[in-house]
Amino acid sequence: MMRDIFASDLDRTLIYSETAITQLETTPSKTATVIEYKNNKPLSVMSDHAIKLLQQIRNYLLFVPITTRTLQQFERIQLPFNHRYAVVANGAQILYNGKPLLEWEERIKREVRDKSGKKDELLSHLFHFKIQGRLREADGWFFYYVLMETLSDCQLAKIRLTAEGLGWRISLQGRKLYFMPNPISKGRALQYIVEKEGAQYLFGAGDSLLDYDFLQICDQSFVPAHGELAQHLKNSSHWLTKEKGMLATEEFLTKILQTVTNPEDQTGERSDLRQKIQSIQPL
Repeated sequence: MMRDIFASDLDRTLIYSETAITQLETTPSKTATVIEYKNNKPLSVMSDHAIKLLQQIRNYLLFVPITTRTLQQFERIQLPFNHRYAVVANGAQILYNGKPLLEWEERIKREVRDKSGKKDELLSHLFHFKIQGRLREADGWFFYYVLMETLSDCQLAKIRLTAEGLGWRISLQGRKLYFMPNPISKGRALQYIVEKEGAQYLFGAGDSLLDYDFLQICDQSFVPAHGELAQHLKNSSHWLTKEKGMLATEEFLTKILQTVTNPEDQTGERSDLRQKIQSIQPL
């Protein structure tokens, strides 16, 4: 049976690390459940109220988690329900019943090879910026720095222009500075799932610039007020939360649940997905 979709980023959108909660200076929900462990150490939580809201939403919508996490990092997360699809590595991989779709991976590999400069070439240009941080690989799809020093807006602007010149884009999320080949896109991965499922209406939520492309194809999209993306939105149709942190999650999940239980709240006609998908441009 055809089902509409709710696609959501995970970190700092649905789930939160202790560091994220501290940085956001938010008053969290009364109770939260640990949903990620590493070496038996709790890493991330989701508020219990948000879990209940999402469980109810799943009665109406096909839930698709979309994350920049690698497959291994994603598998550490134990959501309290099953999901048919998941998008990992920022769209480089699509999971169906937990298994990567190889046809999609091969397509992405070809496009990265044809449309983006090689990683080593980009790194040679970045050397001149003397970025202070630990370089990390993401299964060969992209890379990022765990920053040890804050970069100025001027530095970020110059780094962004350098990356764009080679067919890459950047996103700063907390202390992590991501470098992503343009063909690797959450939006294009979501488009593939939508076409497979024949979904007609899309809800989306995300907090970073890397979420921008998939939120653009959603009929209703939600952006937490604390996120990187919220700082770049101007005259946007995205629904910006009033709250921050876990309370922001509860806020937009409540709005989605109200909408799906009152279908007359869904306004506007759906545009053709192929026309709505677009390459990332600076906001």
